[in-house]
Amino acid sequence: MTNKRAVTLIELVVVVTILAIFASIVSGIYVNYHLRTKASAEKSICIEKRKQIQYAEELFVEDLGNHSENLQNLVNGGYLTDIPGCPSGGVYAWMPHDEGDPLYQTQVVCSVHGTINPPTEAEVKQEKEKGKEKHKK
Repeated sequence: MTNKRAVTLIELVVVVTILAIFASIVSGIYVNYHLRTKASAEKSICIEKRKQIQYAEELFVEDLGNHSENLQNLVNGGYLTDIPGCPSGGVYAWMPHDEGDPLYQTQVVCSVHGTINPPTEAEVKQEKEKGKEKHKK
């Protein structure tokens, strides 16, 4: 007589249950990580687009001496190629500063991501130079 050890149905159910619990924990962690990464990437893209708008506005003011009333004026003047949009579906708007502030009306806010820190003077100067070179071409 040979002794064959078979897997009982109870043992099989226990193993499958443990694997299912492990899989649900791992998938939850992955989904959470994926959503955080996507949100972070969208916020970074949004910040870069708002910086582009701010620099385009600075060039507009430097060239024409007044502020643009809307983003379409920046596109029509060749300062932007198109009206940028937030990847999260937010809407961009001007955040007014004090009238005496040299950066008046250049802070762009997003309805989803809020505000960004205004660029430093060195960043503004560097972007103006880049913009002038592009605008001349």
